Amino acid sequence: MILVLGRVEFHPDDFEAVKPLAATLMRETAKEDGCIKYSFAEDLVEPNCLQLSECWRDDAALRAHLLSAHIQAYRAGLKGLRVVSREVKRYEVSSWGDL
Repeated sequence: MILVLGRVEFHPDDFEAVKPLAATLMRETAKEDGCIKYSFAEDLVEPNCLQLSECWRDDAALRAHLLSAHIQAYRAGLKGLRVVSREVKRYEVSSWGDL
């Protein structure tokens, strides 16, 4: 299994604009073959930050996601929005466990 965890901080003036983009991406990604979990959440401590958590069956499913029309639409929607910082890490895990 592939686990992807990330954090994206947006300029305060752009944070509200990213929320519908993220919601659409979540809904569409959940339909993908190999998607176990895909979620954005607003950080409760750090303002203007979204936390990302993804779990994929395998690398092939993640690669297909990165080529999907909805990820391309999300990326296009981000153009013009100011990202202050972004950190995304990929992990290979043996099981999801009881988390």
